[in-house]
Amino acid sequence: MIEIRNVYFSYDKEIVIKGISLSIGKECIALIGPNGAGKTTLLKIMAGIYQPSKGEVLIEGRDIWKLPEKEAIKLRRRVVYVHENPIFLRGSVLDNLAFGLELRGVSRGDARTRAIEFMKELGIADLADKDARSLSAGQAQLLALARALLVEPSYLLLDEPLANLDWKRRNTVLSMLNELRDSGKAIAIATHDTLLAVKTCSKAYIIEDGRVVSEVDPSEILK
Repeated sequence: MIEIRNVYFSYDKEIVIKGISLSIGKECIALIGPNGAGKTTLLKIMAGIYQPSKGEVLIEGRDIWKLPEKEAIKLRRRVVYVHENPIFLRGSVLDNLAFGLELRGVSRGDARTRAIEFMKELGIADLADKDARSLSAGQAQLLALARALLVEPSYLLLDEPLANLDWKRRNTVLSMLNELRDSGKAIAIATHDTLLAVKTCSKAYIIEDGRVVSEVDPSEILK
């Protein structure tokens, strides 16, 4: 479980996260709100990328900002955050996918084999040799998601995962997210897409001006 308790965060002395507490276990939750509400910042706090100015961030019951660095890094590796505008390394799509596995000790050959198989599942095998930094917005979104899923994180934090995707690829990603949710994966999604929340998530937090203003069943959002 990831749990944040009474968390605050500031940019240049402006408080943008204001006393938020929430948790995510083996479920899918949605963070819904307008631009600037604090959704992306909140995901980065949950991932251990941003340190809150106040409050606690617990992964598996341990506050990652109070642990020795090696222990904190080990816990953070169980969490993968996927940005809406991902950044890739120089090289091909295949290189970028395989590299994440190699960092986790998988041999180069095995990493590339697994990456190719996963690209086939996502329907992007034809992009294997393409320069990762020349992809369209939709292709880049799929590559970022594939890169995250391939390392099999315990916690998957997604920022607008369906942005820039056509309907066919939206449905592919939706099906994959639902399968992950049903398998017990912990997923948090920051999104404007209420339909995504309804189809995938069991709980939605409505975020406004850095605060959680309500916690609802996603089906209530469309009423």
